[in-house]
Order: sequence, then structure tokens, then C-alpha cells
Amino acid sequence: GGDKKITIGSDGKAKVEELSVRLTKPDALAVFYVQEGKLKTIQLAWQQKKASEGGPIYLQLSQERGFPKTKIQATELQADTSGLGIEVSPGRYFWRVAGNSGPLSQVRQFSVIEAKALKPILPVGHEKIHIWGNESAIQFRWQEASSRNISRHTIEVSDQADFSRVISNRQIDVSAGAAMISSLPSGALFWRISSVF
Repeated sequence: GGDKKITIGSDGKAKVEELSVRLTKPDALAVFYVQEGKLKTIQLAWQQKKASEGGPIYLQLSQERGFPKTKIQATELQADTSGLGIEVSPGRYFWRVAGNSGPLSQVRQFSVIEAKALKPILPVGHEKIHIWGNESAIQFRWQEASSRNISRHTIEVSDQADFSRVISNRQIDVSAGAAMISSLPSGALFWRISSVF
């Protein structure tokens, strides 16, 4: 069996209908993270169990569960389409596949949350640090962001301001608040924290 819709008729009896479209991705209540100020591309996928009853079908996207006509984004789909990538800003979204006569699928919800990256604290910009010998280490410190939902943080050190050449790349433990990196060359160095969402 597939997804079903239950309605109560005017006679008070329940009517069960099998929906013609089953949503497959993303999972219900999925949460995605995106870097500050960026959009996130979400891949939506579905399976069409039976042919539409005629007429166009639409992917409908709304930030309100009831899909009010004034707050809905609808994309007409080709009959053989089974997926679509959409670009969205942070927020909570509801989506479904529908035809002219109404919904052909259940409603699914997903959220996009803006993840804040760690803020570098030390060494501060343009600070001159003196190192003696190859074994000296530099301590890097950062302020933890309010969002802990970033999968990986890395300290990158470069001798180029545009980071076209990274000379040290070290994954860090966010909760530590600091990391020591040794064996860095002398000269002007630049550092940043790179986060993977």
C-alpha cells in the first residue's frame, strides 16, 4: 500500500483513498543547516503510483501548513518528473504534490536553520607573534557560536591572504575553545575557521 488520505463525508462515514503520489525525500521533519546569509538547495523527491487524473501536476511549497493561495509557490511538473531541487532561505516549509482537483500527496515539513560559525578571537588581526624554533606552538582561540549543528570545524592557516595555499589544516573540537598548532613557518600568516554544514 501507499500513502492514504482519510476524509469524513457529509453522512459521517470515513472514506479512505490511496494517494497517487508518495513523497520520499527529504524525510518528514528533516532539518538542514545553512551558512549565515546563504540559501540552501533542498532536493525533493517523490514516487508517482498511478497516472494523474488529467491536467497538470504541481509541486507546492508554503511556509504555512494550510497552503493559503496567496502564500504558495507552485511549480508545474512534467508527467515523468520524480524530483526537483529548490533553493530556499532559512525557515520552516511545507510541501506537497497537487493537481487541479487538489492534493495528490501527503504534506511534509522541513526546516532550514541558519548556523552561525565560530568567531575567531586569538591571535587577533595583524597581531605580531614571536616564535623561537620549529617546535614552538601558537594557541588559537575562538568563541563558540550559539548553533552546535555544524558537522565539522577546521582551523586553516595560510601564508596567502586569499587562502589559495593552506599550510595547516586541522580539525578542532568546538567545545575546547582553543587549539595549539606547532611547526608553522615564520613570516606573515593568516588564519580562519572553516565550517562544514
